[in-house]
Amino acid sequence: YEVLVVGEAGEERAYGRVLIRVEDINDMPPTFSRPMFETQITEEDDRHLPKAILQVVAEDADESDEGRLVYTLVGDDDPDTNTTFSISPSTGHIHLLRPLDRDAPSGRARWKLWVTATDGVHNAHAQVHVNVKDINDNAPFFPHDVIDATVLENAAA
Repeated sequence: YEVLVVGEAGEERAYGRVLIRVEDINDMPPTFSRPMFETQITEEDDRHLPKAILQVVAEDADESDEGRLVYTLVGDDDPDTNTTFSISPSTGHIHLLRPLDRDAPSGRARWKLWVTATDGVHNAHAQVHVNVKDINDNAPFFPHDVIDATVLENAAA
């Protein structure tokens, strides 16, 4: 802001300018563009790892550096989360670090993650779902070497 001031002493006048600069304080919390982000990855895809699979986006209405955001990633109590996914603290890009498996016994159809954006004082949270698309990577098998069955004569097919 600029304010013009006038000083008077009798018939003498003096003019001056006063510049007022209002500095931003960190009073606005960050907000994500949506509460949940979702993507799909094909299981066993090990091409170009590590690779960006999704970008989460948050904004902060503070205009100074106080509005600069840092992103962190938290898993769903699975110790493998930190060796499977990472996030760029400055851009919000989530990276896949290793191939995913959907098949039992150790695979899973969906990973549920939480992302936090912080401006140093205030935090915002969003959920991330990484859905694992199944591929036909397991051959069929018979559970027993020999299977006995009885078929009645003239039985309908």
